[in-house]
Formats: sequence, structure tokens, C-alpha cells
Amino acid sequence: MNRYERILKEHLGKAYAGLPFAKGPKWLKGERWRPTFVLKSRSGNRVLAVDLLLSGVMPRYQYRSIVCKLLAEHEDLRVVIATLEENYERAPELEEFCKRHQIGLKVIILGVGVQTIVRTDLDGEEIRGKLEEEAGWFPKAILNTVVGLDKLVFCKLLDTFVDEVKRVGQDEEETRKLVLRTADALLAKHPSFKGNVGQFMRLAHFENLLRFTTPAASEHVFHSFRVFLAGCPVINEFYGVFEDAHRRFCVGAEKSMCVEYAWLLTALFHDIGRPKEYGERMLLDELDDEDLEVIVRGKNTRWSRTWNVAARRILGSLAAFVASGNNGAMWDGGTIEDPEGVATSEEWIRLYDEMRSHAVISAFDFLGDIFKKAGAADERRHRPFVLTHAVPAALCILLHDWRIWRLAKKWKLFPVDASIIPMAALLIYLDTWDDYRRRGQEQRIFMRTYAVGRNGASVVVEWGDSEELQNEEIKYRAFKKALKNPPFSLKISARMASER
Repeated sequence: MNRYERILKEHLGKAYAGLPFAKGPKWLKGERWRPTFVLKSRSGNRVLAVDLLLSGVMPRYQYRSIVCKLLAEHEDLRVVIATLEENYERAPELEEFCKRHQIGLKVIILGVGVQTIVRTDLDGEEIRGKLEEEAGWFPKAILNTVVGLDKLVFCKLLDTFVDEVKRVGQDEEETRKLVLRTADALLAKHPSFKGNVGQFMRLAHFENLLRFTTPAASEHVFHSFRVFLAGCPVINEFYGVFEDAHRRFCVGAEKSMCVEYAWLLTALFHDIGRPKEYGERMLLDELDDEDLEVIVRGKNTRWSRTWNVAARRILGSLAAFVASGNNGAMWDGGTIEDPEGVATSEEWIRLYDEMRSHAVISAFDFLGDIFKKAGAADERRHRPFVLTHAVPAALCILLHDWRIWRLAKKWKLFPVDASIIPMAALLIYLDTWDDYRRRGQEQRIFMRTYAVGRNGASVVVEWGDSEELQNEEIKYRAFKKALKNPPFSLKISARMASER
């Protein structure tokens, strides 16, 4: 039994405790299909066949000619396909196939667990709770914590945004304009970033395209700004903690250090790599032809461009510095190339070129664009500020996606040491629980409370659908393993809306 089979078997034993593992039924022996595991009720009249597809190749003919036939012939048979996360990401048509033929689908995520993508009736009855309705894209629980902050340089801009977003209410287009206008004003607070709102605008353009082709896709523009807003009261409350941690990254810019700008960059740009990561899926959904193959890959020419060479070297250097631990040293800004940083950045390049991680793509697209702008002769005076704020922001962005945490262990960057890089911990925390209106107008969650105090931050999130809550629980569990040495607490409570 390989490690994937062991992970899957452990999950099945817990998820279907009433169905013990057993030999296959007699009628299965004559078929040219052998599932990896068979679970049967003690009476023998309920059979669950689980097929682990490690290769990621879907044997469509076998399933249509054999499995679907068996499902039609045996009323008490249920079939579940299990595959690896990377196979699922590369084969978006697999989910639709399973839904169409009433086959369950599970995804194995190494280091995290097994996620149920398509449920069967053996996964329990779906429960619906009544969510408390809220207008707009910015919950009151977040807005209430943003008003009246006193340590951030853009506090007045935040107060103005809260007033205006309440006024526009449910008008999506006006809310979008307000968000982009406010983002532009926030970035323009320092001259180094006046032009950089362009990346954010391109993300907004992509959202319109993505929603048109794949209506169920997650929204990222409002999400990124919600994450920024929700992080501001935490930065405000623990300003000294963030300053002390960030001071070790300063290279000739300690006097102009402004941790809230690093947070602004981190939050706004943490998802700009989504278009490239999901480009294949978007095209396949639009073309709707299962016999077409779309492959999006990066070219080597990207990594010979001056600004990307610098981004790779300096970000790798900072990663190696953070991985070395909290030893009181100061980062050298990447002036001397670090062997550990070089090795780690080679893996990042592979992930980028394979379009496998929006976190890696976001970090390099953001930092490369910043370095390209800072390379101009008239930007020399801003370069220390850029190095001090944009590079740590890029590392936070790179670490925020829980799907690459297994790899980050090898880089010695996971669990994330919140005492060294608390901003990465904050981004991971907020990104984990923000699912508010991320699929169009549908309100999937209600934020019962969000509180920031001297002990830290805590949130209570209520879901209206038990199936969705069950599917998301894997990321809540992953978050509990994500951080070490936190200087303040970060708590998430997720429950059904019917629970009090």
C-alpha cells in the first residue's frame, strides 16, 4: 500500500464509519474494473467502491461502458473517484463528469488531507441554514473595525471609504469603481507606487472575463480589498510588533519604514496570478470540447529579463534569511547571492512556468513589475523604499496559498514563523476565512463577529450550506498547522448558520 492509499484509507475509515472495508461483491469479479477499496454495510446491501486514479488520466471508456452500467444494475452501489490535487487542477472536466454520472470525487492534498469535491448520498444529508442577509460586498463586522484607527498613515482614507461604501450599498459597479479609486489613492500616498495600480486594474478586467466564461469562479477584486481592510485594525493594534519584525528587512530605508504600506501591497496584489493559474480551465470551459487540450506554460525568456533576474535573486535571498530563523541578524538585501535562496528560487521558477501556483505567479509578477519601474534612473531615490517594502510583501504573497505549504516545508518556510514575518501570518489568516460573496451576488457566509483586541483577532463565520462548510473545513484544519511562534492570537470559528 503506497502513501496515497494510506491517506485515502484513513479518510474513508473516518468518513464512512458505518461501512467497514471488505472484499468486492461477487458480481464485481467478472468485470474488467477493480476499485482500490471496497466498503460494505454489514448486511451487504450497501457497497461503496473507491477508485484511486494516481495517473490523473480518466479512463472514460471504462467508466462509461462498465462503471455506469454497474451503477444502473445495482441500486445500492456508490462509486467515488479519488485523485491527487495536481491531477484535479489539470483536469477540470473530471468534476463535471462525476456530477453528470452521479459519481463522488475526492482530492488528496499531501500534508493537509482529503477534500470531498463531489458528494454522494453516503456523505450525509445536506443541511440548509438561514443566513442573516447583508447588503454589499463589505460586511459590517469588518467595516466597524476599520473606523477610527489612529496609527496608520491612511486612516482618513479608510474612514472615507467606509462612509462611501455604505452609501453605494448593493450597486456592484459603483462599489468596484470605489474600490479601484480608493486603491489608487492609497497607493499614491507614496510616489514609488503611483503607477502600480495598473496591475490591480488588470485583475479587475480579468474578473469580468472570468465571470462571463465561468460563472461559478471565485471573485478576487473585492476579496483582496476586504483582506486589506480586515488586516488594518490588526496592524494598528500590533503596530510595534510589525515594526520590530520589519526592521530586520530594512536596507537603507529604516527612517521611511511604513509597515502599513507593506501590508497594502501584500493584500492588494496577493491574487494577481489567478488569471494565469486558471487560464487553461477558463479556455476549456469556454470552448466546451472534451477532445481539446489546452496547455499554458511559461517561456524561459521570462527569467532572462533584468527585472525578473533581480526579483528571483533578491526574493530568494530574503526567503533564505527568513528560513534561517530569528537570530537577530539583519537582511543584506540580497547583495551577496545565497546558495539556499538560489535552490529555492529554482523550484519557484518551475512552479511558475507550469502555472501551478497563483501565489508564486502573483509574487513574481508583482515584484518583477515593481523592479522594472524602479529600474528607471529617476527612481533611484525610491529604490531603498521599494526593496524594504515590496520584497517582504512578495514573500508574504508567495507563502499565502495553503496548496504549496507541503513544498514550503522543504524550503524551511513552513510552518510560517509569525515572529519573523507576522505579515505573512496575517495574510494567511484572513485569506483562509474570507468567502464572502466570492461567487457573484450569492452570499455564502455571514460574518457573525470580527474582533481585534490586545490578545489578537478572532472571527466567527457562519455558512448557509452544510456541504459547502464540509468542503471548506480542510482549509480551516490546514490553517491550524500553518503558523508557529505567533506574537498574538488569530482564531477562526466556522459553523452552520442554524447553530448558536
